[in-house]
Amino acid sequence: EMDLGDEEDGEEIDEWVMFDMSVNGTGRKLKTGEEDQWECEADYDDDNRQNSTGWFRGVANSLFKRCKRKPRTKEHFDDVTADGLRTTSADLFLFYSQTFSENDVAMKAVDTIMEEFFSPGGWSRCFDNIYAVEANIPKELDLYIPAAQEELYSWVNGPNRQYEAGFRIIQSGEWGDYDGFYLMEGDSVPVKNYWLDVILGEINAYRPFAVLGAQ
Repeated sequence: EMDLGDEEDGEEIDEWVMFDMSVNGTGRKLKTGEEDQWECEADYDDDNRQNSTGWFRGVANSLFKRCKRKPRTKEHFDDVTADGLRTTSADLFLFYSQTFSENDVAMKAVDTIMEEFFSPGGWSRCFDNIYAVEANIPKELDLYIPAAQEELYSWVNGPNRQYEAGFRIIQSGEWGDYDGFYLMEGDSVPVKNYWLDVILGEINAYRPFAVLGAQ
């Protein structure tokens, strides 16, 4: 999920907004149906009104309410066109570090992506085929603990073993005859239209190479 902020009215997520809660007030009102979009300071109940400060704050709170807008999220990132030229054949691999059959969440995620791929106007416009493959790394060895990199030599064992397994899967020829692959990690988010065309153009510009990455 992605934090979208609030671009409609220019308000920052961490800015406080004062809403007029009085009946006849002319200040900004918290509209019906918007309550879930805002996180407001707690009301002052009788226990909080035992002293004068609490009493005055309780009265003020009944007239005005101070709120922050909650971060808005949605289930999918904005659509970004991937491939417009279609000059090169490309397949999509959904690669899980462990075993699909042992993780219902992973299975459901793959099923959702597969459904999207084959839906009208889906990802099949950009890729020829889609496959779900797994590295079968035991859970206890699928480690990624950046905080322990000074003490634990295997802190990044999971990603390393998954990369090795992915390379061998592509190299095996079982899924097709490939002359290269792009490893797109889960936190890589395309933000530019025709990003796949750009990658393919980079590959063609710099080939032959063993590994192409950041310069």
